[in-house]
Amino acid sequence: MSLKTTVIANTLVQFFGRFASSILGFITTVILARSLGVEDYGSYAKIYALATFFYLLVDFGLNAIYIRTERNNTTRVHTITSIRTLLFLLCCTIVIIFFAVSGVHVFSLTEQFLTGIAMTTVLLFGAITTCNMVFQLTHRYDRSVLASVIGGSLGVGLLLLLPHTVGYAVTAIATGYAITALSCYWFAHQLSPSLSFFPTIHTMCSPSYRQQLRSLFLASLPVGLMLFLNTMYSHVDIFIISAYQGNDAVAIYQLAYKFFEFPLAFA
Repeated sequence: MSLKTTVIANTLVQFFGRFASSILGFITTVILARSLGVEDYGSYAKIYALATFFYLLVDFGLNAIYIRTERNNTTRVHTITSIRTLLFLLCCTIVIIFFAVSGVHVFSLTEQFLTGIAMTTVLLFGAITTCNMVFQLTHRYDRSVLASVIGGSLGVGLLLLLPHTVGYAVTAIATGYAITALSCYWFAHQLSPSLSFFPTIHTMCSPSYRQQLRSLFLASLPVGLMLFLNTMYSHVDIFIISAYQGNDAVAIYQLAYKFFEFPLAFA
């Protein structure tokens, strides 16, 4: 396949994937808004807003730096996995400190517990992003799109099956993310059998391995901080609204924003 054909094919596949993901996300929003009601939908939106707040921090621009330094070598992808796991633990620490400082003023005790479930999607998002690097190297974005559609469809299907509570909605979406991550992992191993996602104990204890992690982290630091700050200014408004106006206002704001966000996928 020529370079021109490859570029066109992968661009179309990514457009279809973004379109499908946007459709599934929009359907999810409509289902939840209709079934949960204003108060509970606001609670759900707030919980996932806090989780998605950390998605780009876990991304940290590591894929681009790894590809630049390692080229097509997928045997050391476990360095990215290790850093993203550490970043995930940092995210959890930040959330715990936030809850300790804010008390129940912004998140109730039940919402704090459900946020713990939603935070698993941060780690899963990191795994999906790592797999996407393999799809990029092999020019097989169709696998990424297929995994995303499978997981998203399952999430929507679970929402249609049972009576809705905030806890069930959070768990259903997290399950969809888990299926997406597992599908991505399976497809990535098919494309690159030598892929090494997880380091051995012996490798983790090696001083040279820690040096590799340090070098990769420092090289990604400028991009990672930019991504985190970008996320901060685009998400912090939800928590301000929740603290001063309550979940009803969060629900109205988030629902309106979803209608605004949906057409952006086409751009």
